[in-house]
Amino acid sequence: MEHRNNVVTSQVVNETLHNMPEYDRLMESIEQTNHVLINVRTAYNPRLMAIQIRAYFQANPNAIEVLVYKGNKAIVITRRIASNPLFLIQFRRKYER
Repeated sequence: MEHRNNVVTSQVVNETLHNMPEYDRLMESIEQTNHVLINVRTAYNPRLMAIQIRAYFQANPNAIEVLVYKGNKAIVITRRIASNPLFLIQFRRKYER
C-alpha cells in the first residue's frame, strides 16, 4: 500500500511542477547553459524548488550547478549535492535561514 501512495504523491508533484512557469523556464535552459541562476524575489515553496532543481539535474546530464539568490544570500547546488538523499531537507534549511 505504501508503494501506491508514493506513486500517487510522485504523480501529484510532477503535475504540480509541470504547471509552474518557473519549472518550465528551468527545463528550457537545458540546451542553453550548464549553469543556472535563480533570483528569488517572491515567497516560494522551498520543497518544490528543491524538487525542481533535482529534476533539472536528472534531465540535464551536462548541468554543473544551480545558484539560487534570495535577498543577499546565495545557495550553490551542484549535482553531487542535489543527488544526496538529504538534499530536500538541507536545501529547505538553507533557503529558510
